[in-house]
Amino acid sequence: MEKERAPVSAEEITALVKQLPSVIGARVVVNEWGGIEEIHVLATDERSPKALVRDVQSALAARWGLMVDYRKVSVAQQAVPRAPSRVRLAVASLQATTDLLRDVIRVDVSLEEQAPAATLWPLDPPGKLAGPFRGSAEGVHSGRGMLRVAAEATLAALNQAVDPQVRFFLEEAGEGGIAGRRLILVSVLLRTSRSEEPLVGSALLAGDPVRAAVNATLAACNRRLGRVYAGRYRSPNAPHYTPAEAMVELSRRQLREAASRAAGEQAHRPPAAPSPRPAAPAQGDEGPSAPPRAGGETEGGASP
Repeated sequence: MEKERAPVSAEEITALVKQLPSVIGARVVVNEWGGIEEIHVLATDERSPKALVRDVQSALAARWGLMVDYRKVSVAQQAVPRAPSRVRLAVASLQATTDLLRDVIRVDVSLEEQAPAATLWPLDPPGKLAGPFRGSAEGVHSGRGMLRVAAEATLAALNQAVDPQVRFFLEEAGEGGIAGRRLILVSVLLRTSRSEEPLVGSALLAGDPVRAAVNATLAACNRRLGRVYAGRYRSPNAPHYTPAEAMVELSRRQLREAASRAAGEQAHRPPAAPSPRPAAPAQGDEGPSAPPRAGGETEGGASP
């Protein structure tokens, strides 16, 4: 004989939905028999509404065997907070070594983030800098070859600092000039899960071509780094938040703070004063005269 399934409350369903990825809040509406009428979900824009609806359906089916029509699930989305656009990486250390026997050059780059802690994620407490981010590359030791190696090492370091679905790829590195000045030019392709964007950077060639190539690569990528940056200022024990997790956690904290403020205001609100009763007339005072009764009767009875 099949065991009878225990009833599931709206609070249990709400708690489960809130644990799903990208979900900020949820509310379940049930009818008078306890059946699910509506499920309202507030989530970030990291996942599509269809994917979120499937998550809700799968979670309820897996946990309690509840089959919910997709039309009963409504999804509202909020934009994911991005790191500030002024986030920039700069060279912390640079080393170039040449193997004359193999005619190969190797470049090692270390990059550090320079924005102040208060400008980054509001959830992360101030602490030590994110990074450093390190990258290495080697290739043929030639005029153009060393420029490509320097740019590739820089991009390898930059790719350590961005979200996993974002990548910088080197297209070309070379030398040019304008107004009689020599420049190093670097062309980079920024590829995300949704789009591709070409980026171009330049730097004056004042001495070391390797350092100029590194600077040109940073000039190309730093202008877009704030949009795809994954680094954090973090204390050693601080949790690491992805952008979606930061949105969820920040919204939950704001909701908890609002509920706490409302509870505090309710607790400190003075009790309502009782409504004043009308004062009784003093002895000897006559109240308003009663209207005469039909037949000349008075209040005491029939007229004589």
